[in-house]
Amino acid sequence: MSPARPRSSTIMTEPPTQVATPHQPLTPVTSPSRAELRGASLAGADLRDADLRFANLISADLRGAKLTGADLSGADLSGAKLHDTDLRGTTLVGLCGLHVKLIGANLDGVDLARAFLHMARLDGASLRDARLEWSCLMDANLTGAIAIGANLSACNLRFAKCAGADFSFATLEFCDLAAANLTRARLRHAHLMGANLDRAQLDGVDFTAARLGRTLFTGCPTLALADGLTSVKHLAPSVIDDETRRAPTALPPSFLAAGTLTTDV
Repeated sequence: MSPARPRSSTIMTEPPTQVATPHQPLTPVTSPSRAELRGASLAGADLRDADLRFANLISADLRGAKLTGADLSGADLSGAKLHDTDLRGTTLVGLCGLHVKLIGANLDGVDLARAFLHMARLDGASLRDARLEWSCLMDANLTGAIAIGANLSACNLRFAKCAGADFSFATLEFCDLAAANLTRARLRHAHLMGANLDRAQLDGVDFTAARLGRTLFTGCPTLALADGLTSVKHLAPSVIDDETRRAPTALPPSFLAAGTLTTDV
């Protein structure tokens, strides 16, 4: 009979919650941290290369925090304050950010795929070449945001406030922009294949050289007030309803003819 294995005298306990200060970096840990930092004051903190996966950062103050290399995948930043914060080099895949405040934040090149940013504040934020595929930005505020070259494929932007935003060269394939306010937004060279623009506000939108195809324009009487419609590239027929086509301002005949648009919805 083999001898019984001795029991370990080590008592396993939960690691203490770490709170960073502006001069004391949060020590990276292995495996998803799930750090409990709800309401923490982390303004200006050094969080470079920190493991904050699935961390609870609800209502935390992260304004001016150093986050280069930090992994916040799956973290909950609902209501958190990140005004003017530089988030370049961070990982934010699957982030939960209900009501998160990213006003003026720098998110250039950041991966935000499948992030939940319902009613988030991104006005004036920089999102150049950012990845937002399958993200939810419903009711979000992107007024004046710069999203040049960003990937917003299959992104939910219903009711979003995007007035004056720059989506030039962005990919908005199958993006849901229903009832979004795109007044004076720039969509130059943007890819809008399969995008839903039902009842979107389109007055002053710059569609110069944008690519359309199976794009939905229904309930959009302001489409005729957009710029660059004669330079649009039609990759496939799109849909336009009578309300849009019979608006007080007529759509350019070349736009209708080139796109072989139909009134069938």
